[in-house]
Amino acid sequence: MKSQLVLVPSERMDNNQKQDRNEDRLIRMGVKARENLGLKNDKSVELWPDGDIKGKINHSKLLSIFQAFSSDLKELQRSGMSSEEYHRVGFVTTKTFRYICGSKKSSKSSIWIADTIEDTIIGADPEFMLMQDGDVQYAGQVGGFGHEGELGSDGPLAELRPIPAVGVDDFIENIQGIFKSDPKREVILQFDWVSGCFFSSPTHNREFTVGGHAHIGTPAQVTSALTDNRLRLILFSCLQKILDEYIAVPTLKIEGKIDGTQRRHHYGHFGDFRTDYGRLEYRTLSGMWLTHPKLASAVMGSLKAVAHAFYKIAESRGYDRKLLLAGNMGSDNFDVYSMFDQRSNIWKDIEMAKIMKAVKSSAEMIDILHKGQIKFDKEYISALTKKFRSLDTYNAYAKYIDMFMEILSLPSAELEKIDRDIKHNWLEGKKFIV
Repeated sequence: MKSQLVLVPSERMDNNQKQDRNEDRLIRMGVKARENLGLKNDKSVELWPDGDIKGKINHSKLLSIFQAFSSDLKELQRSGMSSEEYHRVGFVTTKTFRYICGSKKSSKSSIWIADTIEDTIIGADPEFMLMQDGDVQYAGQVGGFGHEGELGSDGPLAELRPIPAVGVDDFIENIQGIFKSDPKREVILQFDWVSGCFFSSPTHNREFTVGGHAHIGTPAQVTSALTDNRLRLILFSCLQKILDEYIAVPTLKIEGKIDGTQRRHHYGHFGDFRTDYGRLEYRTLSGMWLTHPKLASAVMGSLKAVAHAFYKIAESRGYDRKLLLAGNMGSDNFDVYSMFDQRSNIWKDIEMAKIMKAVKSSAEMIDILHKGQIKFDKEYISALTKKFRSLDTYNAYAKYIDMFMEILSLPSAELEKIDRDIKHNWLEGKKFIV
């Protein structure tokens, strides 16, 4: 359920000093409001401000539901509030109100309320190369380019930092907007903008690995339910591994096995992830997906479908620890990172991995991602398509997944012909191969 709520700060909640009850963690509602919003049997809800995605990221809050003070309800009735508004009112402390609503000074504010994981936020910071005469030009040495901002340098490469989004199309539009109008684009127009995975430069006598990191927001419900840091790290490890099977392995075909495996000798190896700002930073992917808007949509849309399905399964099972734990994983001396060791075969015993049909051993994954030991034949494409279509999120993300599968179905020789010139593809609207 997702609906709009009228949020009202309550001085009575501010002044309630009852022991063992932190009013800042509560939302108080009347019986009629709970019934009207379908929250009669719910214990907690997520709130976030109406507006852009930054509000959802920075100002969402998970609150426990308690009965409203009768004096607060009577005061609202006397204020002349309409019946429609009265039946969707929630009360919070002034501190909580200011956290959710920011600088708004109004005594009430319309925000979003949800009792389920409504969506998963996606973001990324993909890199690309600045090239001149067929070789890389160090982005960090370009005058006026700098590191800060949505477009800037990250050492020798250029990097995008688009605003995250809930919608895949919105996220792609955020990237498009940077390429078209970011002020710093002017200082790099003299160079070719080239996407890729791995580039060996004889001039610089070094190899460049191009990253395509995806950021996957962690729903507030998950953060609240999994307070144990070790368990949360195991959750991210499971999501990382499942994404590898659904997304990283097939994109190896698009990258090309030689470039894809060589990159992973330096960066983006199996198990290479961070939990940055309480979210998964998925680092296995190269910057190849940035090549064209259609490819970006296919990869990021498919990735989001998998991540959102993962979190919805966790929610449907009540965030049961048994979904994630196998063997001695819950013990204090268990090293989470050992899950990615080539000697580990723990994935076949993890319930979440079994549900999502991603149980290849770590040794198999290393052979594929690091050595290219896989055949992208019709049997593989058919099996992957079947896995995607088994996801509860498939129907919502079918246009991205189907495009991803259409691209993967092309012969490798055709994929090698993809134009990696970002200006051609993002600025001039060059057609893609599908």
